Parts: sequence; C-alpha cells; structure tokens
Amino acid sequence: MNKILLFCIWTVLISALGIVLLVSYWMLYPYKTVTFKQPFIVLNSPVKIGDNLLILVNYCKYTTEIPTVTSHFVDGIAFDVPEKTVIAKHVGCGEMVISEPIPEHLSPGDYVLQRVYKYHPNPIRDIQVVTETGSFIVIK
Repeated sequence: MNKILLFCIWTVLISALGIVLLVSYWMLYPYKTVTFKQPFIVLNSPVKIGDNLLILVNYCKYTTEIPTVTSHFVDGIAFDVPEKTVIAKHVGCGEMVISEPIPEHLSPGDYVLQRVYKYHPNPIRDIQVVTETGSFIVIK
C-alpha cells in the first residue's frame, strides 16, 4: 500500500511539473510570425468613399498559420472594419497589393489605415502585429 501511494504522489508531481513546463514554453517562446516594411505605401490617394484603397505591402512570413486581420481607419478617431481572415500566403518574403474597401459611413478627410494581424500559435497565446499605412485622403 505504501508503494502505491508513493508511486501516485510521484506521478502527480512529475505530471504537474510537465504541465508547468509546457505552459511556460507556450507563454515565453518567441514565436516569429511575420515582419513588414512600414509604413505601407498607399498607391491611390485620394480615394473616393465606396472605392478600394490600394496598399503596397512588403512582408516576410515565417509561419503557415493563417491570421485574422482587423482594420481601423484613423483620423484621431478609429473607425473599425469587421474582422476578416487573410488568405494564407506561402512562407517567405514577397510583395503584394492589398485592396481595402472604404466604408460608406466614413466621412471625407485625411486618414491612416491601421491593420492588426492576429496569430494564434498555441491554445493559450495570441500574437498581434500592428501595421500602419502612410497618410491618405478620402473624398466624396
């Protein structure tokens, strides 16, 4: 009976240590997801409300994970755009043009587009990469 109790105690202690080490690894490991050359270059300023803003993006992607992206049009006040999932690009470096629709409720003015790329590399951690474009003008 004494040996069984001792075995159970050691099993619980080793399991607890393993769980603590796993959670520590998940929380502290420096995941490298993506890097961008900032600020992003706006290709078509001024842009009309309802049209698409074209942005040139230089990136290096280090993971196959698919991010969710939240966009904010900022002119002192942030106007949110619904969250979306980005089509997965291959791992590596490249250049692409992103098209971001200008919402109908956005008032004319001078804006910066802020994009937040959110990665979820493990069950307990999210990594956010915040990017911005250069300034652009929205007209009616």
